[in-house]
Amino acid sequence: MGQESFWKNKKVLVAGGAGFVGSKLVRLLLNQGSTVRVADNLERGRKENLREVWDQIEFMQLDLVSFDSCLTATAGMDVCMNLVAKACGLEYSQDHHGEMFTFNTLLGLNVLEACRLNNVERTLVVSSSCVYPDGAPAPTTEEAYTGTPELVNEGYALGKINMEVQARYYAKEYDMKIAVARPNNVYGAGDGWDGEKSHVIPALTKRVLDGEDPVRVWGSGNQTRAFVHVLDVAQGFMDLTEKYAVADPVNVGHDRETTIGDLVRKICEISGKTPVLEFDTTKPEGAPRKSLSSEKLTRVSGFEPKMLLDKGLKETVEWFRDNYDEATTGSCPELTIITPVYNEDDLIVPTIQEVKRHVGVPFEILVVYDFDEDTTVPYVEQMMQSVPELKLVKNDIGPGVINAIRAGIDAARGEYIVMVNGDLSDDMHTINEMVAKADGGFDIVCGTRYSGDGKKLGGPFIQDLLSRVANRSFHMLTRFPTSDVTNSFKLYRAKYLKSIDIESSGGFEFSFELTVKGHSRGLKICEIPTVWKQRKGGESKFRLFAWLKNYLRWYTAGLANVWFGRKTK
Repeated sequence: MGQESFWKNKKVLVAGGAGFVGSKLVRLLLNQGSTVRVADNLERGRKENLREVWDQIEFMQLDLVSFDSCLTATAGMDVCMNLVAKACGLEYSQDHHGEMFTFNTLLGLNVLEACRLNNVERTLVVSSSCVYPDGAPAPTTEEAYTGTPELVNEGYALGKINMEVQARYYAKEYDMKIAVARPNNVYGAGDGWDGEKSHVIPALTKRVLDGEDPVRVWGSGNQTRAFVHVLDVAQGFMDLTEKYAVADPVNVGHDRETTIGDLVRKICEISGKTPVLEFDTTKPEGAPRKSLSSEKLTRVSGFEPKMLLDKGLKETVEWFRDNYDEATTGSCPELTIITPVYNEDDLIVPTIQEVKRHVGVPFEILVVYDFDEDTTVPYVEQMMQSVPELKLVKNDIGPGVINAIRAGIDAARGEYIVMVNGDLSDDMHTINEMVAKADGGFDIVCGTRYSGDGKKLGGPFIQDLLSRVANRSFHMLTRFPTSDVTNSFKLYRAKYLKSIDIESSGGFEFSFELTVKGHSRGLKICEIPTVWKQRKGGESKFRLFAWLKNYLRWYTAGLANVWFGRKTK
């Protein structure tokens, strides 16, 4: 009879477990018989990474920058493996040292302190090879650490150094069992493109597959890296946590180096592409050489990375090519945000920025336009270079906001759909609450300006007066589960929208129609307060008096549904 696995029946928290490496680690732990909890804020992690094992895990959507969230996540756990980090490619990292330092420091310190307070038996702290100084000899041993990290990733690396220092102090002062891992240059199938935050292999792969010619590569191409396959990294994390939890940092990598030039040539060969390669020496290229000695890893844990680059890279590029939509935008975003536009000019830019800043679930943004000359289009095209969730959708159904909505619904891939105006009038803060309500079973979640902390700021007086009177009287007469049935800022279950025929022909009365029809079908409807603000610029397309008869149609249909049981199909 073989020796029972250390991991069998262990309650293990994988912080960041919906991410690229974390999701692979979750599978390995389940295979060893662990009970797994995943905590992830889904900023970069994706539920889709865990879809094959979703029924076997406990999932908590938490932002571990918050200490209270860390306490919740670590409660009752035997082991915590902290993979959560703000980690980006060189292009982003070098320009955001403060952000990288602060977030990684908080993510490390809060999780370990929560583990201490909750008496977690064993913890893995994931550091980085970026803690080594510029000019460190390659392959780099753990003894090359000086406390001064490489400059190009200085903010990120100093955050990781803080985690290492805390681990050393906590192991000594509180007798905690803590493993510390320093991985580098992780790659593999499932590591998608994420704009300027992308790692080098997905960034180069996308350029090649997109048919760029020439393909421009940062640096001379002579700089070398040792790329470590994600499954090797995940297994190394497990072995270190089990066998060497003594707060002594250990490299998780190897010394099989390849030049960036050879790397991009291999990607081209696997892809069947033959672009001209241009190496831009005006751009930073990082350290001339980066590889890690695996001698200590093998000595203390018995593990050594095995996957060779040629095999792993072929698997990675083929996955990227065969799953292009997933690799570049996420295979199945939880949320689709539909934004119909008409000559919004640059007003669309802060709208998209607000979505990116506040929405915490996997999403796509569909900006729907009627004609190629729309002044919004150039601004969206420019933003698409750095916002992978953003797409332009041409409305070929017919002009007008209703047809734009129809086109957006047809193109939507999310489980939920939210309609958002492209003029900064809607409150993006509330979208996460809307999704949480939908996750709890509601089919339509209405943003209300007229109850709780909801507000309507600005706008023409007559329009405001009629809106308040119409919504209040409708709510009093029908006891509908929302006090703001006319507000277009709502979340719908996509299955419902794709099953319904929108009859509206004017404008934003479609929201009234969809809510009345949903209520008639017996759908679960709720509301959350939101703040509506008068648009920041441009010209409003809202035509109150032209559309008034359309609103009255659905007002009376809603009354008939409630008073006489007359169903609206």
